[in-house]
Amino acid sequence: MNFTTNFKSLSLAGVVFAGTVSAIAVLTVLPASAASFNFFQGGYSEGATITGMFTGEDLNNDGFIHSLDGEVTDYMMSFSGNSLVPAFSHGLPDFFGLVYVLGSDIGNVFDSDGIASSNGTTFYGASGGTELYPVNPSPQFPGGRVGTFAGALDTTTEFVTVNTVPEPSTVLGLGLLGLGALVKRQLKPKQGSDKA
Repeated sequence: MNFTTNFKSLSLAGVVFAGTVSAIAVLTVLPASAASFNFFQGGYSEGATITGMFTGEDLNNDGFIHSLDGEVTDYMMSFSGNSLVPAFSHGLPDFFGLVYVLGSDIGNVFDSDGIASSNGTTFYGASGGTELYPVNPSPQFPGGRVGTFAGALDTTTEFVTVNTVPEPSTVLGLGLLGLGALVKRQLKPKQGSDKA
């Protein structure tokens, strides 16, 4: 191996080492934070759907993320729209409430979970069946409903599927492992390349 090849290998190893140390330092300084969740609900007329996300943390370790306990810190949802109810979106200012049983979907097993938002013109609500968050002044039923306070309404009996969004540190860790494998492969001498 000549001086240039050796220098390049050491330089590359030094850059990878410095990057790894920096990433570990950043990850160990970051506090534990709330998790983000994506949700989806289909079954509305004409193939319309609900998509959204919320961020929350089970602060009291009861197995629920409950907005009344201050455990929800972000919320967004969108309805794709159809001929019954026009498309609309809600954000955190429109958020009314959420009860999410960790590891489940909303409305498929527990009748005490639910999600609701309203901006004074449009509303969205889904639950397992109780009148947990009566967004519209009528009885709740298993499934979901969207509408306008002017009278437009669409319903579904499908539950809300919820998926956890991977943490950035997990993605970063997998990226660093991949980079390390690539560097190791680059540093490994090729068969028959070192002829003295």
